Amino acid sequence: WQYCIRYEKEALPLVTNILEALTELEVSYTIKGTDYKIKCFYSPMSLSEASTAVSETNSEIPCLVSQKSRGENYSKTEICFKIQIFASPDRKYHFVDIRRISGHSLVFLSFCQKLIYTISKHLYGKAKAL
Repeated sequence: WQYCIRYEKEALPLVTNILEALTELEVSYTIKGTDYKIKCFYSPMSLSEASTAVSETNSEIPCLVSQKSRGENYSKTEICFKIQIFASPDRKYHFVDIRRISGHSLVFLSFCQKLIYTISKHLYGKAKAL
């Protein structure tokens, strides 16, 4: 599954607001390179529990570890996804592409709604109706 949304903002402020939204939603993330790629892991468990799970797997993000090696210790409500920012050819718009790597599709789509709402809240000072 994939979710994409268009913004009339510059890339750097957009990425800053995305990172703020991910932090607010207690998403573990790793920035991959300088081309606006972010790999993310979301679990409904508390942030301290997620930190413990990350340290137990010796990995930055639990979804990077195969399900067999981690013993199916994570719930079915966890999702792993990546975010990338693309510019339109005229650079007027930037597109936020959110792609599911693993986890249930409905959990992913539900989380995308929360993420888009939170990003809008950070970008515009108040959330726009979805």
